[in-house]
Amino acid sequence: MEKAISFIQAFIQHEHEGLIALYCERDKEAFKARKATVSQYYAPGITTMIDRPFKAADDWFKDRAEAERLLRPRKLFQIKHYRHPKYGDLFRCYVSDTHPRSDSYFSCLYVADVEGKLKIISRYNVDYDTNGWINRGGATITNPGKLIAVRKFLVPSNPEHLKEYESE
Repeated sequence: MEKAISFIQAFIQHEHEGLIALYCERDKEAFKARKATVSQYYAPGITTMIDRPFKAADDWFKDRAEAERLLRPRKLFQIKHYRHPKYGDLFRCYVSDTHPRSDSYFSCLYVADVEGKLKIISRYNVDYDTNGWINRGGATITNPGKLIAVRKFLVPSNPEHLKEYESE
């Protein structure tokens, strides 16, 4: 569990830096380097959402203060550790989006060992129409397996998410 916590916390920080670079870094190579850092957290078959038009117009870019005001690191609510028949140790990380006022679930990032390293193998986002989850990339996880442990970090404000948070 400790490795998964360290992994997802490092990912959240690097993703935030990548998102700031997305809107602030005009040097294409410097931006590509930030994107590559974030991409290393993903398993083959799933990619980062950090990308921009090939030729970004001047109005695409923001100054750093404005980008920092508009984008925050994701909040980590909880991690559930499962024993999965295919992936072995599977970690379901419940995180917010990057909006400054986001204080409930937005994504579940599934993390597992891939060739000796932890990687994000799947991303599910909240489907607000059904209060369920919709796969937005990577492996399809229909049953995460046997629950081994839960580590809680932050209580979500959405009543439906709070019920789930308090259920285990």
